[in-house]
Amino acid sequence: MTIEQLLNGAHEVVEIYEFWLIVFGLILMLVKLYQWAKNRKTGALVIGILVQMVLPDPEIEQRIKIIQEKKQNKNQQQENDCDLYDRLFDKNANCLDNVSTASEPEDSKK
Repeated sequence: MTIEQLLNGAHEVVEIYEFWLIVFGLILMLVKLYQWAKNRKTGALVIGILVQMVLPDPEIEQRIKIIQEKKQNKNQQQENDCDLYDRLFDKNANCLDNVSTASEPEDSKK
């Protein structure tokens, strides 16, 4: 056998098993990254940050809407959840001044 025949045979083997070689290589890389992360190596942290930056987040719009709704709900709760102490004694309280209107009966307003 000549060198050319050996190279052609090797090339055919690579073509046949190309998918499995890639899968095996990815598995080895992930195992190595896991070992680095377990030992708290900075290489694993850097690779993780780079992957997070490069890969897009498919649900980013939904997450932004959820966060905005939570912030609005939190602000409304803070405005509505002021207790009597805050209304009476705290001049800087961010409370709604609906106490006087809620306690008056509707007949006396007319």
